[in-house]
Amino acid sequence: MADPKNNGHLTNVIFYAGPQSDEPRYELTGQEIVFPLNVEQQGSEFRAFFRMSPADVSYEIKEFLDDLITRRRASDTGIESEVQVADDARCRAFVDKHFLGFYGTEGEPSTEAERKLLDANPHLKMRVFREGYDAIHRKAEDEAVPATKRLRIGPAAAPEVSILGRLLLYCPKRESEVSIDIGHHLRRETEADRRKHSKAFSLIERRDITLVRCNWDVLEAMYNEMVLRLDGYVVGGAPCVSANKEEWVRLVPFTHKIYALNKTFSGTRLGN
Repeated sequence: MADPKNNGHLTNVIFYAGPQSDEPRYELTGQEIVFPLNVEQQGSEFRAFFRMSPADVSYEIKEFLDDLITRRRASDTGIESEVQVADDARCRAFVDKHFLGFYGTEGEPSTEAERKLLDANPHLKMRVFREGYDAIHRKAEDEAVPATKRLRIGPAAAPEVSILGRLLLYCPKRESEVSIDIGHHLRRETEADRRKHSKAFSLIERRDITLVRCNWDVLEAMYNEMVLRLDGYVVGGAPCVSANKEEWVRLVPFTHKIYALNKTFSGTRLGN
C-alpha cells in the first residue's frame, strides 16, 4: 500500500510498497507537482525545480492547445509558405495561474520574488508546459527494435494496446528526482475509432493562413471510453484498475490522455 508519510507535501509523487519496494507512483489526487528543468544563470547550468499545481480541469489546457500548433502563411508568390510563430499568451497565463514557487533556491525568497523571476524570463513559462505538463519520455530500452523479433502470422491480436512511457519529476520529501514508469492500457482500436480520431482534426483556411484545429473533447471522450487500466498511477494510494475506473479516469492529466491516444492511433500495429 502507499506510504502516506512520503506524501507530506501532498505532491503527485508517492512511494508504493510494490514487489521491488519503494517504487514511485504518480498520485492522481496530489495537489502539487514539481518539474525539474535545466536552466542557465550567470554562465552556469543547473537544475531548477518548478512547484506547480495540476490543471484543475481538462478544458484549461484544451483552450490553448490549438494556439500552439504551427501555422503556415502563404508567401506573396503563392508557391512557398512560411511558418508563423504560435500564440502562447494563454499557455503562459495557465502557467502563471498554477505556479506555486521553486524548490532548491538559495535563501528563502518570497513568493512575490519567485514570481518576479518567472515574469522576467517568460520563455521559461512555455518550457514548464512543454517539458513539464506535456512531457512523457520514452524508456531507453524501448527505443530499439530487437533484431530477433519477427512478424508473427496466426492467432488474433491481443485485445488491448499498451502505451508505455516515463515521467521525470522531483520529490520534495526526499529531495531527489524520480522517474516513474507508466503504462496506459486501452482496448484495441476499431476502424470506426480510427475514422473518429481522424475526423477530430481539421484544416481551416483563413485568407492566407492555414490553421490546424482539433476537437479535443472528442479525443478525451475516446480515451475515457477506451482506457482499461493504468500502470504507475494510483488514486488515493490504490492501483488504477477497471473496478475503480470511475474514480481515476477523470483525474488522469489531459496531456497524458492525448499522448496515449495519439500513440495508439499513430502506430503500425497489425490486427491479424
